Amino acid sequence: MLPILGGLAPAFLLRMNGNLNLTVDDHMISKITENPLIQPLLMDADSLIGATSSIGSDEELEEHLKNLALPEAIGHLLKVLVEEMGDEIGVSVTHPQLGLQMRVVGEGLKLVVKSIAKYMPSKEGGAGAH
Repeated sequence: MLPILGGLAPAFLLRMNGNLNLTVDDHMISKITENPLIQPLLMDADSLIGATSSIGSDEELEEHLKNLALPEAIGHLLKVLVEEMGDEIGVSVTHPQLGLQMRVVGEGLKLVVKSIAKYMPSKEGGAGAH
């Protein structure tokens, strides 16, 4: 049995490539997009975060940052990061045995901070209060 399985093993490592061409008419597209289980999959990440966090606009986010149930300094720091980030940040660390260079794209970091801030708890009565 072992020689047979040994001979078949390379067949399992092969990859199959192919093309699948489907024609979907407008009626089928409307039926697919109307399905409530499919709708979240069709959203982009920003829309999905807005829908699940109840904070969809920048104005709502600014109000939410003012009403965070965290120390005021954290809300101010998040506000500065959201408003001012946009450029690349370069960081260099030099050590006799270790050299490290890192580049952080501020625009991407800004989106991450905005997304995380939308889920932070707020004081009672503030935007995003759950």
